[in-house]
Amino acid sequence: DLSIELRIDDGTDGDLLSTLRIFREFVDRTIEDGDPDLSEAEAELISYDISSLELVEETDDDGEVTNSYRRVEFTRTLAELLGGALTFGDLGVNDEFNLRVEIETADGRIITTNAPGTENFIQVIVLDCTLLNADAPFPGEYTINFFDSFGDGWDGAKITVSIDGGSAQEYTIGSGTSGSAKFTVPEGATSLDVEYVPGAFESEHSYNIADPNGNQAAVDDGGALGPVVGPIGIAVCE
Repeated sequence: DLSIELRIDDGTDGDLLSTLRIFREFVDRTIEDGDPDLSEAEAELISYDISSLELVEETDDDGEVTNSYRRVEFTRTLAELLGGALTFGDLGVNDEFNLRVEIETADGRIITTNAPGTENFIQVIVLDCTLLNADAPFPGEYTINFFDSFGDGWDGAKITVSIDGGSAQEYTIGSGTSGSAKFTVPEGATSLDVEYVPGAFESEHSYNIADPNGNQAAVDDGGALGPVVGPIGIAVCE
């Protein structure tokens, strides 16, 4: 399944923003001689009234609200992402689904972009991946790479790792623009739970995780509201 958490800073923009829309486009990049072009033009998938989205309030130790934002979890199964015309067999390596996020302000202005790697544009590229951790965690040494755009560390944010339900180990950087940490999954492990826990100045944080083969197993480039909070999906491909 594809799952994306969208967050809008309610404290700053709550009275300015009206509607959130998500659009879908499919680009067929594997057209062989005589094959039809299965590309599908961009069309609206869903829209939300921003004022009706879940309001999340973060508080300090005294119970005072320090930050608030609206959130929605946008989830689509593969079948839903394919839509009514495409099938799994139609997909080829490097085909892509593009999801564009558009926000309309209360006075009718539109905020969006189609630039890959930005907050409002998500690319889902078809890869040839046989999951090595589909049934159990893939054993070996993983590397967490931390990045902080301001250069003062992760400001209390951390990544926690729990193996086979054991006590969660915490990993972070206390200072600097980058750093790394390693954890090892032993042979025979049956579960691996990795989570992102937020701190202060979330917009400065980003990370990636390399699997024991040195390939990227997870990544979050952060953005205005920082990395997605909660479980981190780990994908180890053959």
